[in-house]
Amino acid sequence: MYPEEWHRSQDEGNLRQGNQTEVADSSDATQVAVARKVAVVAVYTKGVDVSQYQSTVDWPRVKAAGVRFAYLRASMGADGRDTEFERNRRGCHENGIAWGAYHYLRGWQVMAGQAENLIAAVGNDWGDLPPALS
Repeated sequence: MYPEEWHRSQDEGNLRQGNQTEVADSSDATQVAVARKVAVVAVYTKGVDVSQYQSTVDWPRVKAAGVRFAYLRASMGADGRDTEFERNRRGCHENGIAWGAYHYLRGWQVMAGQAENLIAAVGNDWGDLPPALS
């Protein structure tokens, strides 16, 4: 239904679709509603979340599918590292896909150690997107 014209009656507050104009009192021309155009446009950007569980990602194919960004799992808990992180980071760089790193939290482990693990896993290249926690 978008974008279409909608009209609102000043007195009734009702919405009607199309080119209809409501008149609150047909005997009084001053009551004619003011027409307003309202368009709701949603813009989506395709993105993916990848980790070693997707195995080797075909990044040129991902790019061809319209994906514009990726979140790459870098670390898990206080000592886990994603075995595909470096390959995925390189694939995003080579294919012009914006990326960010994420850390998979383990609730039973101390947060400071987990933060240190993420920092060590990512190194100096933090990508295009802010880091995230999962």
